[in-house]
This record gives sequence, C-alpha cells and structure tokens, in this order.
Amino acid sequence: MKETIQSIFVIIGLIVTTILGIYGQDISYFINDQISTIDLRISITIVTFLSIGLYIFIPILLFI
Repeated sequence: MKETIQSIFVIIGLIVTTILGIYGQDISYFINDQISTIDLRISITIVTFLSIGLYIFIPILLFI
C-alpha cells in the first residue's frame, strides 16, 4: 500500500514537473504580466530551476 501511494506521488510529481518545463516560458510571461516589478529573466530563471530541481529531487526521494 505504501509503495502504491509513493508511486502515485512520484508519477504526479513528474507529470507536474514536465508540464512546468514545457510551459515554463508561458508561466514566466504570466508572472511578469501579473507582477510587473519582477524582471522577466528572473521569473524564467526561477521556473526553469524549479523544474530542473524537481527532476533531480523526486528520484532522490525514491531512494531514501
């Protein structure tokens, strides 16, 4: 039961991370439109690092 729940969270996390990576530029433009004080380069960098970080972090959680 524990492995099933863990697998579901991993699959959902990887799907969300993939969507974040694919639509990262659109998300950054949306953030920049909503909060104009944030520079566009900063928002793109944050979204990109978040996506890459989740891709690294999720498999590490599997082995802990």
